[in-house]
Amino acid sequence: MQQYYYIENETDLVPANYIEALKFALRLKREDAGTGRIVVLVPTKSQYSLLSLLCPDDRCNDTGKIFFNEEQIPVFTLKTYRPFRTNPAETDILVAIALDVDEIVKFEHKPGIHCIIYIPWNMQNGDVWIKSRNAINIATGEAAKSTAVLDPWVKKAIDWLNITSYSNSGFLNPNDMNRLKAAANTLVELDTPLNAEAIWCYCSSMSLSADAINKIVESFCRARLLRWRTSKEYTSGVLKNQWDALPE
Repeated sequence: MQQYYYIENETDLVPANYIEALKFALRLKREDAGTGRIVVLVPTKSQYSLLSLLCPDDRCNDTGKIFFNEEQIPVFTLKTYRPFRTNPAETDILVAIALDVDEIVKFEHKPGIHCIIYIPWNMQNGDVWIKSRNAINIATGEAAKSTAVLDPWVKKAIDWLNITSYSNSGFLNPNDMNRLKAAANTLVELDTPLNAEAIWCYCSSMSLSADAINKIVESFCRARLLRWRTSKEYTSGVLKNQWDALPE
């Protein structure tokens, strides 16, 4: 099972945080014989220059490599990175820099990745992922915890969708998407508060995929701006009755 780590970054990326993340990665590699490469992941190739600013004393070049503490570390972008192992028993330590939440979730549970060390642009950008994954702060060793509260109606809506739809398929089936949109409309009529962090945490505890969670959050939020068009099968009255019948 992957382990998730992070380093606090309150403002723009700080060179000291980058250094600490790489030192931590080197320590993990020494302690676990099952790890192979340390890999740095940035959004696009334009961020190669960012590495030079963060780590000016350690060479970074257009070939996609940096040299840190006598270790050659490959640098990849979202388009070029693929977990690679010369030995099937070895896995990557992935140092992800400045990725958005919807980008970093693509590497969760991916074969060939031992752990993810996340350096967000700032904590506001990375907070939802960090807390919903109980990521460990590499400076303190403490796991992040969410204090966000999930509204009971939102919980029932998610439970109902999980029962009636193939959520982890990303709501690709038209009937599943119809149910998702109908649930979103009903939550608006019930005037329920939405908290993305709370939704992420709850859905993650149910082992829903990142794609499914993104669709749920997006659909629930967009219904507040523009009511979804759905079939007449799932009116708010029907859904409320079905949700009421669900266990707490």
